[in-house]
Amino acid sequence: MDDLIGLLDALSIEKAIWFAHDWGGILGWQLPLFHHDRTAGVIGVNTPFIPHWQLWLQPDQIADLAPGFVPDPYKDPIEQMRQVYCPEMYVLMFQNGGVSDKVLDRDPRRTFQAFFRKNGLPYSEYRKLPPASRNMDLLTPLARLKSGAFLGDDILTPEELNFYADRYANTGFTPGINWYRNISRNWKAGLGVDQTVRVPSLMISGEDDPILTAGMASGMRAHVPDLESQVIPRCGHWTQEHKPDKLNALALNWLARRFPSQKTARIIYHAQDH
Repeated sequence: MDDLIGLLDALSIEKAIWFAHDWGGILGWQLPLFHHDRTAGVIGVNTPFIPHWQLWLQPDQIADLAPGFVPDPYKDPIEQMRQVYCPEMYVLMFQNGGVSDKVLDRDPRRTFQAFFRKNGLPYSEYRKLPPASRNMDLLTPLARLKSGAFLGDDILTPEELNFYADRYANTGFTPGINWYRNISRNWKAGLGVDQTVRVPSLMISGEDDPILTAGMASGMRAHVPDLESQVIPRCGHWTQEHKPDKLNALALNWLARRFPSQKTARIIYHAQDH
């Protein structure tokens, strides 16, 4: 967050509307809690606001994986996730001291091709799979790609895929994975902070996102009083690549209505991976 506030200082911007996806979305929702005076609004894409880092412990995700389990916002979320998910669940596997890093680093091009996909199973069909098939394990997408049993279509052009593969061949995936390894520390840092987002907010979900489901946003209004919610039909997780025109139209419409005095909107867009 300090990096982003420093960016505002460098650009002489008093307040920003944070437009953020995935891990950027987690960070975007934290900014009005820690830096309310520098935040004019938030546009969350796929990532809902979840208090106290309970992101992977929401009822929409775990209801039939762990019937009767009630998450406790005052207990370490990683330790609670170990009670719900298999050890290969991607967030838990990222805690394993570097094994997952090596798996992803082995072939960056294959890694991006496996995970950057669109037009896979509709969420209505995904929910019909057995619970064991919905544990969000890290290795299944890579195995499917290796066997040729692709789900959906490539979302990146060959040029984009080569760009990512070349960069990550140099850096590896550890810097990105380290965000997951800091979950417990970030949870502790936020325990004493009021979990109310007190700025105008827009939540945009993808109907077919199996990880950050549209249903996860249903309880947001208890913590985000000034909230508008939208769902993009037939859209998966990579919303800005999958449905860019629809995403931009929803964001610009909301900006025009909620910030009408500003003829142009200067938006800081902070998204995972790009």
